Amino acid sequence: MNLLSFRFWPQQFLHMLAGDEEEHAILLCNYFKYRNKSAYVVLGTGIPEGSTAYVLTVDDGYKLWNAYTGESFDVQDANCPLKSIECVFNEGNVSDNHYRQSVITYKNKPW
Repeated sequence: MNLLSFRFWPQQFLHMLAGDEEEHAILLCNYFKYRNKSAYVVLGTGIPEGSTAYVLTVDDGYKLWNAYTGESFDVQDANCPLKSIECVFNEGNVSDNHYRQSVITYKNKPW
């Protein structure tokens, strides 16, 4: 088994006090869901992180959240570190970006 691809459940993540971007993003997404917000985990490429995970909330405008730092960015903000999206998911849906384009769209509209 490749230890680099090993994932913790949120309770294990909290108990171990250690995790990567994906674990942080899943935990933050679960928190937003608990607060009755529409939230999705976004896997993509960021600067300077490289491969990374953010959380997208859509209730009060589209915002991307860095789960490590707690910073939020409007999806149209040119200073947002997330530069491409590969996959978006939540507990009921998974969407994969087959085109790997740098322009991010949601419901066929550019952000």
